[in-house]
Amino acid sequence: MTTHEQRTLKRLRISIATAMLAACTTFLAGPASAQGHFQAADVFALPPSNPLGLTGAAWLKRTESRIQGRIMTKVKKAGFAHTVWVVIFNNPQNCGTAPCMDTDLFNPEVRGEVYYGSAAISALSPPGGAINVDLTIRDDGLPEGIFDFNQFKGLFPLPFPSESSEGLIDGLDADNGLCAEIHLVVDFHPGPVKTKTNSWVRDLTSTDFPVPGAQESPSVLGASGVRAAIFPRVLGAICPPE
Repeated sequence: MTTHEQRTLKRLRISIATAMLAACTTFLAGPASAQGHFQAADVFALPPSNPLGLTGAAWLKRTESRIQGRIMTKVKKAGFAHTVWVVIFNNPQNCGTAPCMDTDLFNPEVRGEVYYGSAAISALSPPGGAINVDLTIRDDGLPEGIFDFNQFKGLFPLPFPSESSEGLIDGLDADNGLCAEIHLVVDFHPGPVKTKTNSWVRDLTSTDFPVPGAQESPSVLGASGVRAAIFPRVLGAICPPE
């Protein structure tokens, strides 16, 4: 495994493992309804620079088959690429902790999935930057060619499982939009490698970044470029769905 791949895995694990800070996160949610469900949560820096490390907010509009979301957060710098990663735990009741953590992704019965959700170039918002990103999560499988950690077998020494006893893991399970636990993780990319093509494509669509943001020096917005928001399954939803 190359140094780049090691840094990528370490960075992802830091992002998800520190999600236990969700105990400090505010959720605005009511019971499930036939019209869908709205959830809101704080966005926090990983690791935090203060007791909460809050940097913004995020929301999801959830139905059984489709989830629309938005994450709005302060970031360290303006003019840099940031990717948004969707972390889905289809069976959070099988996780070892609440909320779920990175180690739960290696349990096939959790039916965890990590994949590319969206990206943005941060706008100026003194003293740093800010991003506002929309995304959609569907239950009909991931698009062909999208960066999906579960399908990149051999890329890492401990690849996430691509299937469980319930079959192939391919994003959000069918009709599971109210029952899955969902984490949104924002990752900071330092920018195109100047010695190559100066293309932004890799920084805005994959994990091909040259240095690990989780090792950036501390700032007033957190000790890294990583941000996260956590959404538990919907209160009152019938899980698993009938």
